[in-house]
Amino acid sequence: MTVRPQRPSAEKTRNKILQAAKTIFLDKGFDGANIKEIAQAANVNTNLIFHHFQNKETLWNKVKDFLFDDSYPAPAYKKTSAIAFFKSVIDYRFDVYSSNPEFANFIKWEPLSKGENELIGTQLYSPIHWLPIIKELQQSGIIIKSVDAKQIMLFIIFSSYAPFFQNFHVMDEKQIKKYKKMLLNMCCSEFSSL
Repeated sequence: MTVRPQRPSAEKTRNKILQAAKTIFLDKGFDGANIKEIAQAANVNTNLIFHHFQNKETLWNKVKDFLFDDSYPAPAYKKTSAIAFFKSVIDYRFDVYSSNPEFANFIKWEPLSKGENELIGTQLYSPIHWLPIIKELQQSGIIIKSVDAKQIMLFIIFSSYAPFFQNFHVMDEKQIKKYKKMLLNMCCSEFSSL
């Protein structure tokens, strides 16, 4: 009697897909990667990817989760003052990028993608969670109302990501500390109402 080999568990298959997608997304970004190529790299059928992940956007966000260490603490954004809020946001972003360079390299593709909005996600580390806080601080008079909350969010996103996005000027720890201080001063001088 022939014993049929057991199929790999769903979790193992899912991890194979995530691993293959991570490699291809890191190399080609969202727009450059395709599901067929990911399926070939994972050695699975294309339909199996759609069985585990609704679409390419969902796969992208699950790979981000896969890259982001579950044990990393959730952000604790402070709302007591503009400086406290901006410092908590900037510190968290720098800690995330510094501790997980693969994650930083992964998300550099998001602003370059045609469907950028679908790739942002709602995970705890997503800057989308800053918007209600910024709006709340604007309503309470801590942050100026004359600048749209989304513009403030974008300024912080791209300014905090800049040191990790490029290879032209690699910063040491001392330079990163100075850069963070400069960014915090810019946020406070431009967006604080006090």
